Amino acid sequence: MKFAKHIITNLTFVFLFCLFFVPSCYAANIRVEPNPEIPQSQTGWVVKAIQNTLTYMSANYDKKIDHDINIKLVSKDTASEVINENDLNNNVGGNSSIGNINLVINSNSSKYYVTFLTAHELIHQYQMQEYGGTEIMNKNLWFIEGMADYIGVQVASNIDKNKYNAFITSAQTKTINANYSLSNITNRQDWSRYFNAGHSVYGKADMAILYLNENYPSQFMWTYMTYLYNEGADKALKNVYGLSIKELDNAISSGMISQNNDALDSYLDF
Repeated sequence: MKFAKHIITNLTFVFLFCLFFVPSCYAANIRVEPNPEIPQSQTGWVVKAIQNTLTYMSANYDKKIDHDINIKLVSKDTASEVINENDLNNNVGGNSSIGNINLVINSNSSKYYVTFLTAHELIHQYQMQEYGGTEIMNKNLWFIEGMADYIGVQVASNIDKNKYNAFITSAQTKTINANYSLSNITNRQDWSRYFNAGHSVYGKADMAILYLNENYPSQFMWTYMTYLYNEGADKALKNVYGLSIKELDNAISSGMISQNNDALDSYLDF
């Protein structure tokens, strides 16, 4: 009876979310499906993260979601249903395909982490919506993943602004210790090979995006995506940022970037 009551409670929560959230998210429908094992408080964090991400994207980039999205929340015990074994072994917390997101929510997942993870996967929905699914994303994984991390941290920093500097420090450390270049983790096959070998590819990707957004307007990320649609990763980078991938790699190799929270101000004033 307790189990059945919990399911009914969660299903009611999903229905109310769909009913009241759609007008504010500019989507046909964004639906959250929580596993019965996921506490309602954590499901609430996901819902709030969706709202904050949509608000952030609208205010900062004039971007809106216009397709249906189903977000499935699973616990660690049931994660193998939606995430492959290799990704689980590498602590991957979610994945996206157009219209679908899977999130692994553990009992010890913090509000900050849940917010970051939700925002990260939602950014992939924006990327796929505007630029034709995974084909274009696979052309430059360090840019795609670094961009999702960067915006995810912006959204999650509303919970803990100090985490932004921790994000920078992590990217710096992982970049300095990396014995591979950005060109080694550009396409899907190479990214997966280095990631599966235990390299901190996300850290180097984060460092590249941090450098670009410190030296150029962050709106250039979307301009780059537009160029990437028709061009290769290196040519698109040169056309938008005036840098080759090799030149960018050299620029970030020292891990030097300023630690400040100026980039957060436009969002945190909401």
